Amino acid sequence: MDRSWMYNIDRLLDGHIINPDFERPLLEFITFASSNPRFADRGNIRCPCNRPKCRNKSFQDPETVKVHVITEGFVPHYYNWVHHGEPYFSLTGDYNHMTGYNTQVPEYAYDPCGNNHESGEVNVVGQELNAYMAEDDQPPTASSQMLYNRLGASSEPIWPGSNESKLSVVSELIHLKAQYRIPNACYDDLCRIMQRLMPEDNVMPKNIYETKKLVRDMGLPVQKIH
Repeated sequence: MDRSWMYNIDRLLDGHIINPDFERPLLEFITFASSNPRFADRGNIRCPCNRPKCRNKSFQDPETVKVHVITEGFVPHYYNWVHHGEPYFSLTGDYNHMTGYNTQVPEYAYDPCGNNHESGEVNVVGQELNAYMAEDDQPPTASSQMLYNRLGASSEPIWPGSNESKLSVVSELIHLKAQYRIPNACYDDLCRIMQRLMPEDNVMPKNIYETKKLVRDMGLPVQKIH
């Protein structure tokens, strides 16, 4: 999957003609994103352009997405299309063809909450993970173990057999809480209702306290606002 076109190919020729070498794979991306209804909203898909109001946060119709990306470009480092139906790539995979980087571990990693983690943390942890996988008889370092915990939480289904992960559900709830200023007590009640509607063996957090704990354990930033 060569995705260097996302950032290395001129989007416009002579300043006003759409470059077909960019438009063609862009249309393939839009077709892929539109074919995953679980990641869409009534035919609209998340716009991955670099406009502050978009950046995989707002839903737009496919034609608007095309115009936005051509004019503004993709949000930085979005090689792994996780917001459009693509599974997470392994940190130990070969990214040379996808990014053009001459390294096994990507210079940046993208998480489901939209945070870009700089190379300092991700590369070090990735290198330790590679070393541990090469020598099974040695225990993982503390940072590698933290990475295993993070990856486990992100892939753990909200209940056995569900297509939604625990982290994806929590991240959407946190987004709604912030967007609509949902009080903690109301958030707790929502968690209880969702738990009651799910199978008994679900791992849905019971309240805002467990939600915040999950976010902290994942190493995601938490900002307290009075």
